[in-house]
Amino acid sequence: MLQDQLFVLDTMNNNLSGQIPASLGKQTDLSILNLRNNSLSGEIPSSLQYCTELIILDLGYNNFSGTIPEWIGQNLSVLMVLSLRSNAFLGSIPSEIVRLGYLRILDLSHNSLSGTIPRSIGKFSSTASEKGIPKDYIRYLEDESDEGLMGSLYFVVKGETRDYAKLLYLFESIDLSCNDLYGEIPDEIRDSQALQNLSFSMNHLTGHIPDQIGKMHALESLDVAMNNLSGTIPQSLATLNYLSHLNVSYNNLSGKIPSGYQLQTLDDPSIYIGNPYLCGPPTTQSCSGNETTHVVGKKSHGRFERLGLYVLNTLSTEGIQAFVASGCFETERNALLAFKADLIDPRNRLASWKSQNCCTWKGVVCSNTSGHILKLNLRNSYDNFDYLYYGKRPSALGGKISPSWLLLNHLEHLDLSLNNFSEIRIP
Repeated sequence: MLQDQLFVLDTMNNNLSGQIPASLGKQTDLSILNLRNNSLSGEIPSSLQYCTELIILDLGYNNFSGTIPEWIGQNLSVLMVLSLRSNAFLGSIPSEIVRLGYLRILDLSHNSLSGTIPRSIGKFSSTASEKGIPKDYIRYLEDESDEGLMGSLYFVVKGETRDYAKLLYLFESIDLSCNDLYGEIPDEIRDSQALQNLSFSMNHLTGHIPDQIGKMHALESLDVAMNNLSGTIPQSLATLNYLSHLNVSYNNLSGKIPSGYQLQTLDDPSIYIGNPYLCGPPTTQSCSGNETTHVVGKKSHGRFERLGLYVLNTLSTEGIQAFVASGCFETERNALLAFKADLIDPRNRLASWKSQNCCTWKGVVCSNTSGHILKLNLRNSYDNFDYLYYGKRPSALGGKISPSWLLLNHLEHLDLSLNNFSEIRIP
């Protein structure tokens, strides 16, 4: 039986299983609920909507499923941190969430969320900066006896884990990486001018990188890698004086890489890799002086396409029909399913690997012209915190690496790093 007037419940880093009890919703004074890194499952109980004093809700690194409830954005009006990272949530992102007036950290990464990024995302951060922080959070900052509880809350930025407890009022972050989101990055993101960390990597986003991002003057980290973004890199990014982490790799970007100011300090060419039409430092590709933006779908991927010959011209009629009908080639889809059959997937990262169109599966990138699979990225993106504090990678894939991936004849990029594979069966 939980005590009446419970303010903080922190069970992080245990081996709890089962579901969140509905009775927890009776703890209406609860301000901090941290269930991070357990083996809890099921849906978020609707009774939690009555915990209207919640400031921090961290359910990351569990096995929760279902959709993200709209009532989180409607009822939890003083929420400052919402972390649902590394679960199995489906469906779209409720627009109500990014309208939360005090919200400063939103981490929905490593799920199976779909749909577009809500345009109301521009309300994030701008409203929080105006409102400041709830009075209850100030009480936790001032109460030294709460240091141990507040000191056990973490989020990821620039690939590193940070403790957000004492610095929460100074930092604002959005992480929607490793989902199945599509569509364009909303121009309204420009209104989140106090945002310091923004990650949309490993989705299916299209369109351009908005020039308006250059107005987000507090931005320190921007990651849009592994999408289908096209066009040029906005020159406005060079005006972001605090930008110290940038990753635009594996998109369809083209043109000259902007120079000047802060971008000159980002001299790692790997942050631009996978965009063959980008040129200029720090890459080794020189610019001819007449670079143009390449149309999406014209990206050079295979050796035939680099010669200006599209693979579609060499396909049989049956092959083209098979691609059009299913969205991907049946032989490649079957190869991926055989690959999946030998894997151990403790966090259900490959939940999307069941639809007919394998080009929409998480970690799979197909050519816009031929439809063949070009990239397979199953890299386990984990926190340094995982090793330091509980010595494991909770979302790592295990099992055997099946030789079926060798049937992906057009594959150019395979990333299986940071997992726990036990055997590679290559003939």
